[in-house]
Amino acid sequence: MVLAASPGLGTPTGSVTINDGSTALTTMTLGVGSATFSTTKLAKGAHSITAVYHGSADFLSSTSTVVTETIN
Repeated sequence: MVLAASPGLGTPTGSVTINDGSTALTTMTLGVGSATFSTTKLAKGAHSITAVYHGSADFLSSTSTVVTETIN
């Protein structure tokens, strides 16, 4: 979730990092307030994926809740 700082208007800009645990998988720039990432490079097993938004002048930084992806 991207939280607005005062004045909190407009579309979020900046970058987001996708992590597998403490390992950064990619960092990308937001396009129209969102970003999409896919990969085929995760090893078998459970992975704890989070998205970290780095914030901007109008939006506070934030970290998503953990999503567990299991690769068979």
